[in-house]
This record gives sequence, C-alpha cells and structure tokens, in this order.
Amino acid sequence: MNVEEALKIADEAIFASTGKYLTDVQQSIFEGSWNKQTYDEIASKTSYTGQHVKNEGSAFWKLLSDSLGEKVTKNNFKAALERKISNSTPTPLPEPSTEQETVFNEECDQQEDDIDVLVAEVRSHFQRELNEQCKSLELFDLFYNPLEVHLDKIYVDPNLNELKPFGAMGETQLWKQVVLENTNLIVLGCPGAGKTTLLKHIATNLYELNFPTQLIPIFIKLNSVHKIVDFESQSDFITFAIKKQYTKQYVSEDKLKLLLSQGRFILLLDGLDEVPQKYIDKIIEGIDLFKSSDYQENKLVISCRKEYEAYQSAKFTKFKKFQVKEFDLQSQIPQFVENWFNNASLLLQNDLSGKADILIDKIENSDRLQDIASTPLLLHLMCLVFLEKDDLPSKRSELYDEAINLMLKKWNKFKGCNHQTLSDSEIDLVRKTLRQIAAITFEQDRLDFEEPEVRDLLKDCPLSLSEIQVQSGLIVKQSWRKYAFHHKTFQEYLTAESIVNSCNPYSMEDKRLNNLASHITNKRWREVFLLVTEIISNADCFLRMIKRERDQQDELFQELLKCIHNRKLTDKTYKSPLENKKINFISFGHSTTALLLECLNSDCCVSPEVREEIEETLLLPIDEIEKWKQQHRPNN
Repeated sequence: MNVEEALKIADEAIFASTGKYLTDVQQSIFEGSWNKQTYDEIASKTSYTGQHVKNEGSAFWKLLSDSLGEKVTKNNFKAALERKISNSTPTPLPEPSTEQETVFNEECDQQEDDIDVLVAEVRSHFQRELNEQCKSLELFDLFYNPLEVHLDKIYVDPNLNELKPFGAMGETQLWKQVVLENTNLIVLGCPGAGKTTLLKHIATNLYELNFPTQLIPIFIKLNSVHKIVDFESQSDFITFAIKKQYTKQYVSEDKLKLLLSQGRFILLLDGLDEVPQKYIDKIIEGIDLFKSSDYQENKLVISCRKEYEAYQSAKFTKFKKFQVKEFDLQSQIPQFVENWFNNASLLLQNDLSGKADILIDKIENSDRLQDIASTPLLLHLMCLVFLEKDDLPSKRSELYDEAINLMLKKWNKFKGCNHQTLSDSEIDLVRKTLRQIAAITFEQDRLDFEEPEVRDLLKDCPLSLSEIQVQSGLIVKQSWRKYAFHHKTFQEYLTAESIVNSCNPYSMEDKRLNNLASHITNKRWREVFLLVTEIISNADCFLRMIKRERDQQDELFQELLKCIHNRKLTDKTYKSPLENKKINFISFGHSTTALLLECLNSDCCVSPEVREEIEETLLLPIDEIEKWKQQHRPNN
C-alpha cells in the first residue's frame, strides 16, 4: 500500500463517518506523517504555522480514530489502515466519544414503541451530521478560511410572497408561517437571494416553528443525488438518499420506514435548478413518486431559481410556490450589514462597527447600491469589498470582479495561516485558469470537475487546485481529486468573463458571442447573458445577435406578430388593445423577449442607434424588420 492508496482509504473512511472529506491541511499531515516528518517539517511545506499543524494533527488522529473504530496515532496509523483493508477486528476505543454517537440497540424496548421518543433519538443521531452541513453560511466563511462563521450569527429572516398564476404575487408572509402551513413547498428566488441559506436555517432552527409533532430535518443537495443513486434501480431516490447519506449505522431500515410512514420528516431539497439536465426528469419523477406513496405526509421544501422552468412541471401542481423577497432598506439590509461587521470584528479582533454605519449610509443614499444590496449574496460581497477598499463599485459585474480579486489575494489576518501573497500577474493567471474551467464545466452543465481532466489548464497556474481552495474558497473539494465551484454564481461570472476576454465585440461574426446567443431559449444561460452584456466593452453587436436569434427561433411568436400587425393595419380601433396584448404576451409568455429587454436595460454600453433599432423593431415580424432597417438604416 502506497501513500496515495492509504490517503484514499482514510479519506473515504472519514467521509463515511462525518460526511466531509479531508481538508488540505489534514492531507498534508497524513502525507508528511507517512514520510516520517515532524509537524514543523510538514508546516514548512504548507501555508500554515508549526503550532497550527500540531493542533490540527491532534484533532485529525482523533477523527481518524473515530472513523476507523480504533485508537489511531501518528505512529500507528499505517497499521490501522492495513487492518481496515484486511477487515480484521479493530481494537476498541477506550470509551465512546458521546452517548449519542453509539449505535441504536437492536433489541426493542418499551420506549421505542413511543414514536416521539424514537423521533427524538433519531434527531440526536442526525444532529451532528446536520450541523456539519448547515451550521455555516456557505459564502461567509470562504473569505476567512479556515475560520467558520455560524449561520445564526449573521442570518436575517427573509419574507416570502406566494407566486400565483400569471406571475401575480400574494401578500408578504414570514417564512415560519409559510413552512408551518404548507406540506409541499417550493421556494423560488433570484441567484444569491438566500434560498439555500433559508433551507439551512430551517434545518438547524426547526424548534422555532412549533409543529404539532416533532419532525426530523433532512438536508439534501439535489445536484449531488445522481452521484449516489442509480436511477435505473432506485426510482424513489429520496428514501434511498436518506438511507445512504444519513442513517448509516444509526437507524435500522424498519425504524426509518416507520418514521416515514408517520410523516415525521421535513425534507429540504436544495437546488432543483442545479441538477444536470440529463437527470432532471428522474429527480422530478422521484419527488412525485415519493409524494404519491405512503410517505406523502412528510413535508417537502424545494429550492429553485425562479427563472428555471423545472418547478413549473405538472408534477408540482400540488406544491405551493413562494418567492423570497428582496431585502428591504428599512430593516433587513441594515441588520445584515451590522451582523456581518459584528462577526468580522470578532474574527479580526478589531471594532468595525463604524464601517458598518458608513456602508449603510452609502447604500441609503444611492438607488443603484440599494438595488445591488437587496440581494443577500451581493450584499455580502459589498461588505467584503468595503471592508478592504472603503469604497464600492456601482455595477454588479464590478462587484464580482473586486470580490474575486480579494479572495485570491493574501489575507494575513489569522493565526495559524501564512498563505503566500500573490502578485497581480499571478492573480491574473489563476483567474485565467478558473475562467477556462468555469466555461468548460458550465457548457457541460456541471459544477464539479476532476483534477486529471483540468491538469493541462493548470500548467501555467501558480497555484494547485488545493491551494486555490485554501487561498480563496472559490472552489471546494468534494471527494478524492474532485472539486466544484462553491457557488453557481461565481461559475457563471467566470464563464461570462471567459467569453468576453476571448471575443471580438465589434464583429457580428464572432463565434463565441454567436454561440452564446444560440442559447437564448435555455434558461440555464440567463445569468451569463446578463453578465456578458454588462462586462463587454461595447454591447451593440451582441445585442443585435440576441435580437436576431430571438426573431429567427420562434416561428409561433412570428405568426402572432404578423396577425397582430396585419389586424392593426386594417382596423385602427384595434391598435391600442393589440399593443397591450403584445406587451402582456411579452411579460408573461415570451421569455426570450424578456431576456433581450433585460440585457438592453442593464448597465451595458449600447449606442443610442442600436437601442432605438431594438426597441422600434421588437414587436415587428421579420419581414417588417427588414423594411424598417432599409428605411432607417440604409447604410448598414
């Protein structure tokens, strides 16, 4: 057994026990110990101090002991792994770590007849794993790696609006009321609106809801289900995923079935929009099967981007749809900023309350900043950038740009970390690599990628994937040599940046821009369209490409425009109502036109001539568009 084989075994054992893979510092400790290095020698080859590595080492051997079921130290771990391979009987631990981590007794007693007692026991066994998944705000601790910030430290309660037919909105409701009153629920929102954060908060704060009966929260990332479920043999992926990911050795299958039949779970299914397209039908069918079975009394909460069509499936007709409202300026934005800087003050051991007040004042006095700050993810990035720069960009794309640069730069503020400072040219190389990876994986409808498949892209990069993970947090390690973008939004931004950096914005024949325009009917590309339009130095050609693609792709829409146009010409009394019908059709039915208008009205660089051309011909049939161009643009 060589070090790579041993490391893989340890990685898998720890994941089976905790649901988390080895961190980079744990991997360095393992490899260094394999080569009989001291902690100081290990530290000299990493970006950590000797004391930090020593502390991490003590925790790591304890973790490996718990995972392997025997006492493991820096001196005997090779032998322990050999026994793991040979399936020999392990030496018992001196004592269990906690009473809650022991396996359920196979013999039933009187207490197990009480369903509430069983629920409490199962929750206690699931709690550790659930906390590992949901305790930290996914994007806050990225920038303070390796420190973590608990979700409840900066969490701000969102409000929800029920989404009614034809896009109408119901009255504003508190999330607690919505979750309490609905068995089947889909939470919608724009990118970065806080959908995942809300589901995590529900998982870890279920006690706030005062359900009539105790429920067991289960949090499942839908974009990873296909990695553990064989859909050909497991159509009910939800039950299988619970058994595979959560129960392990803690709960027998009979007890699981009993709890499911009693409706004692609240299943939090995160990221319907992040499921690869080839699996989406299987996921929807699996959810429908689960809700049509004896387990239909269990609560289901699904999160999804509003622009994604999957939530509109006929199989979700029994689900109530609610949209996460934007943060308001009166309470939510100030509360989030204050919470953010209070936590930063604790982490950095420096009073930053004054910065919070200044930032809130800046937002209150700028309509453009208010618009950006209404989205929690962007407000978080605003706090990050303002912490370092004492100033803010006014465009969303510029905010991403500044934030990514900060994430890739050295943060010399934490005990135990001494990452190298990257020069501007090195940051450019890392960004170039990330752009290439983002564009390739996004085109393939993936968030994740394996190290060997991007090895050629890393040749000129000053950092390895593991170093990029430690240094920036833009990517995370998912499993052995497998990484993923930490948030879909950053993958989309880097993809847009890749397209802009390799295109000719002044050519209507540019291949990359035309390829992007061809995806106009694919909702998955919406954010990339908007970001490219905002980033590109001149958006004239790209907007014309989008318009041309929209005009050519939808024959039904063209027929409708012809009918309306011809009727308007023959009967002037129909002019006003027909114009209103066209506008309504665009608002509610024609997403490609809506996307074109959104791009046109974004913070893009577009000439008055092109803006006029698009606006004047937006509702004309193709043959009428050509007539308009001949009349108004004879030289083009």
